[in-house]
Amino acid sequence: MAEVKLVDVLALWAPSLEGNLLEKGEENVASQLRRVIVPAQKIAGEPTDFSFMAFPYPRLSAEQLKEAPLVEEVSYLIDHGDARFRVDVDHFGQINWFCIKGVPEIYDLMKIALASTSENSTPFWKY
Repeated sequence: MAEVKLVDVLALWAPSLEGNLLEKGEENVASQLRRVIVPAQKIAGEPTDFSFMAFPYPRLSAEQLKEAPLVEEVSYLIDHGDARFRVDVDHFGQINWFCIKGVPEIYDLMKIALASTSENSTPFWKY
């Protein structure tokens, strides 16, 4: 698979994101952070305000999806210094999108990490 582990790119920010989600009582979402991958893709936006698809791996199986209760889609806003993170969660309670503002260093790290993935990467729907 050609993807980037989000915690590798967000090493300086991941503990704060996880702690903030735990403070909000979102243990399920916080526990997903260490498993989140970013499949090869173009990053939308500019260095100071960008977003990308990201999801925990392994993904829920077909059986787990059938049994999972549907929940409201929700976004969590997390401020960390000058940075603002938005973590979006789908109807199955799984992280599916990230938006980051105010940290161009992360944008640069993401571009470098994704550029080093194979051009023949696995399409995201095959994960």
